[in-house]
Amino acid sequence: LILFLATAVISAVIGYSGVAVSALLWLVAAVMTGVVSAKLLRTGLVHFETIAAILAASGVVQSLIGLGQFWKQASLGLGLLGEAAISAGNTQTAKVIVEGGKLIRASGTLPHANIYAAFLVLGLVSLLYLWLRRPPILIGTGIFITTLGLLISFSRTGWAVAAGALLVAVVGAIISSSYRRQVPARPCSRGAVWLPPG
Repeated sequence: LILFLATAVISAVIGYSGVAVSALLWLVAAVMTGVVSAKLLRTGLVHFETIAAILAASGVVQSLIGLGQFWKQASLGLGLLGEAAISAGNTQTAKVIVEGGKLIRASGTLPHANIYAAFLVLGLVSLLYLWLRRPPILIGTGIFITTLGLLISFSRTGWAVAAGALLVAVVGAIISSSYRRQVPARPCSRGAVWLPPG
């Protein structure tokens, strides 16, 4: 991590500009957030499940905003929360062509649809983690909403990563003995007792 930051500092110094310094400050803030979060997790002051729940809830909220944008085909007027001014007629807005017509790609309150998709993948992974820990209907609803939000981002990379995460979650649920239901024994047609394997 120190080597990574040193490389970023050298890069910012060589190509000195206001943008480079600003990006470096954002990077340092992100690294410090990661270090502090790791320390809090290690000491037990913050639990990983709490962080996952916050990311999951944030992903659901972003998905709902994205669904509203896609339905309206324009921004929802949430500029104070960071929402960009998007519309089908704006040349700066990310769009996809479907049957000759242009549809905007949802971006929530994030600057671009691809960043929105990356955040939703993080939220979806958090939801899947919570689902494997305890599968209530509320988490299933969150997974459905977040998946819909990810679909309307039209980010193929986001779709691929989400599909991989879903596959890992399904395999994890299958091999997890605490997640599988225990099937009770039931009599067979010839009077023998059938027991589940294992």
